[in-house]
This record gives sequence, C-alpha cells and structure tokens, in this order.
Amino acid sequence: MRVLAATQDFGFGPTSMLNRALDLLPGECQVDAFVPNHLCGVLDVRPNLKINTEIIDSSFLLKYGHKYDAAILTCDYDLAAKIYPLIGKIAVFDMLFWFWPTIHKVVSKDIIVIAQDYYGVQERARNFKTVHVVGPLLPCGSSASRINNSGEILINLGGFTSPHNGNDEASCYINLLHPTLNMLIKRNERISFMGGAAALTALKRLLPDNHAQVQLLRHGEARERIANVAAYLTAPGLGSIYEPLLVGTPTFFLPPTNLTQTLQLKMLTENLAYPWGASKFAPETGGCEADFIASLFSHYIENLKDFAHDLQNQVCEFIDAPEAEKKQVRQTANEFINYFGGAGEPKAREIMLKYLNE
Repeated sequence: MRVLAATQDFGFGPTSMLNRALDLLPGECQVDAFVPNHLCGVLDVRPNLKINTEIIDSSFLLKYGHKYDAAILTCDYDLAAKIYPLIGKIAVFDMLFWFWPTIHKVVSKDIIVIAQDYYGVQERARNFKTVHVVGPLLPCGSSASRINNSGEILINLGGFTSPHNGNDEASCYINLLHPTLNMLIKRNERISFMGGAAALTALKRLLPDNHAQVQLLRHGEARERIANVAAYLTAPGLGSIYEPLLVGTPTFFLPPTNLTQTLQLKMLTENLAYPWGASKFAPETGGCEADFIASLFSHYIENLKDFAHDLQNQVCEFIDAPEAEKKQVRQTANEFINYFGGAGEPKAREIMLKYLNE
C-alpha cells in the first residue's frame, strides 16, 4: 500500500500527531510524507518513508493523486476535501476536535476521523458516524518506561512557527522566559532546551553560552527524554500535556503561545485543579486565531516585567515542591489520563487498519 501523509505548518502538534499515525501503519507500507521544511527533523526515521517539502496543491494532486491507495492527514480538512475525489481512503487524525468552530462537510463523506479525546470531544463526536474517539495517542505501557534518574530538566518551547507566529513573537516569548531560564541554568547544569526553529534561534541569541543545550529533537527521542527527566517545562500543546502526564513526569506548563494552547491549559487548570501552570498570564479568549495571538503577545509585552518575575517565582515553587506534593500531582495526572481512556494508540491502530483493509 502506498500512502500519502501530510501535516500542517502549525507548531509541533500536527507533525507530532502525524508521526504517531505513521507508527500505526504496517511496516511494509510505502509512505510519502509532506512536511514543512523546518519540521522535517521532528519525524522519526523509519523504513519505507520518504519526506518531501513540496506543497500539495491541485496540480500535484491531478498529476500524482492516482498513485496513492490512502492518505493520512492531521487536522487538515480542506486538504481532505481536495484529496477525496482522487484517493479512496482518507484518515484524518485530529487532536483539536473539541476546538473547531464548525465541522467541515468532508467529515460526512466516506473518510474516518480519529479524534484524540479531551474535554467536549465525546459529546461533539456523537453527531458524526465517521468520527472515532480514542484516548491520548500514545502507546500502552508508557508509564513503565519512566526511570527518572537523569536529574535533567527539559524545557520545550513548542514548535511555535505558524501562519500567525513568527520571529517577532518568538523573541517576545523568549524575553518573557529569559529570567526563568537563567535561574534554572544557574541552579542545574543538567538542563536542555527543545523547540522549533524560530524559538530556538531567539533562545540562542539570549543564551550564547548554552548553544550545545539547545536542539530540535525527533519525536521518539523527545518522548523518551520526557519520560526520564527529573522535571519538564513545556508550552501547553495537547501532546505536551498528555505525554508527560501519561508517564508521570513532574511538569510545569509555560505561558501559552496561541489560542488552542490557552484554552487547553485553562480547561486543565479549571477541571483538574492542576497547580503548575501559567494560564493566568493569558488574556480573555475570543476572536479568531490571528487576532487572539496578536492580543496575546501585546498582553505579554505590556506586562513583560511583572509576568517574567511571576513566572520565575512559580517555577521556583514547582522545582522546590516536596516530593510528596509531586507524587500527589502525578496521581491526579494518572486519573486524568484514565478519564480520557488511557493510551489510545492500540484502538487507533485497530480503527485505521480496519478502515484501510475494507
């Protein structure tokens, strides 16, 4: 089977989700993955995978669409609608099914949507026969891999780059984090940074002596590191919420960088009473993604000094929290993961393979 796989240029989320989807395919499948150039290094190396940076437009589909037996996409319903007349099988993996203001009409076609569960997903999915809700898209047994003997602190700045986030926003975000990062560097030599190109470039400018600690990690390596570090600080994408909580890693959620991160973090802190996150730094939500991001970073700039000071204090409290408190938060996180169905990759694999083989 030859599969077309494609992801959007919107931070790490869609590309990480595509990586998980490819994990579910039989090894003999030939996969052509179309990924933005700056995110190619996120995909894990695997046999029978060719990575392309072309844009899949109408001319490409007319020329090559007939060569594929199936397509795997992440969140891109517009592309699914274009591909549908040309490729018989389409699976859309969606970590944001709770978020979309409207559901694309292609969802009513003969495709499948594998929606990662979160607050509101189950209720919304009941209206669509093609939508299959699964738990967090991570493998079973993840918690058993936690060693937690590295003593390392890992900081994930997120993929960051998007149609509405660029170099200016990255510089603003790193300026907001800078006092906290300096504090952590002074406290702990075992500290590493990961993230997308824009954020890492801005970080290197402010931390010229720490370039060796700054890197773009492949998804599999990032998951392994997250499972085994002493503490994890991360931008609050949904994958970055589920991955550390599933394996029990003590986690602090940094200020959000876009609308979905803001809403996800607020839902987490309100519903779970999660204590270690900077959700209060974000303004009231509303409007479209572009307008919200503009208001978010204006809000950060206007309050930069106070926010940077508050963030540093919050992270100190997190790092210095007694082990008994961290253990209790890990227990709460485990209950949270189980509430949404536990590790969802086995179910997602079963659903997708049944669909592809029909």
